[in-house]
Amino acid sequence: EFRRVLFRSESDIVAWLWRKDVERGDPARSRAAQALGARQAERPSPRVPVTELNPADLDGLAELRQDGICRSRDDRYSFGHDLYGDWARLRYLLSRSDDADGLFGGLAIGATSPLWQRALRLYGQYLLEQEGAVAWLRAMEAGAGATNHASMEGRLLEALALAQNAGECLDA
Repeated sequence: EFRRVLFRSESDIVAWLWRKDVERGDPARSRAAQALGARQAERPSPRVPVTELNPADLDGLAELRQDGICRSRDDRYSFGHDLYGDWARLRYLLSRSDDADGLFGGLAIGATSPLWQRALRLYGQYLLEQEGAVAWLRAMEAGAGATNHASMEGRLLEALALAQNAGECLDA
């Protein structure tokens, strides 16, 4: 399957790997990974106690653990690799991006967590590369009222510098 896929950008690669390795056609797996990623970013430790997770996500997490996406030890879950956590937080942001004002308002406190920083940058890149400069500008404007505006704006600006289509976006 890899040879037939055309990757133009990092967001293309992330989307392909998410579908292939994490989601595997089962939205429950994606939802469980997103929930773990978001909860993980709220904690000082990357290991999330099972008691802090939604019981509806436990079956999905068990499947992800069997596939090496997640790990579980002493009733605490974490990701098998930091990138899976970054991608889960990206998918969390994308799943809530229809309400950018609410999205960034909800992240106002948590966005200072180092674990949100890469996801915010990937989110900006995704918007630029997949949806265009207008979507990215909407996200910039929505983040302007957030408590951690500077942190979020910095990651979105970083995305502009790293986007595969940065030249097109700057011309828009």
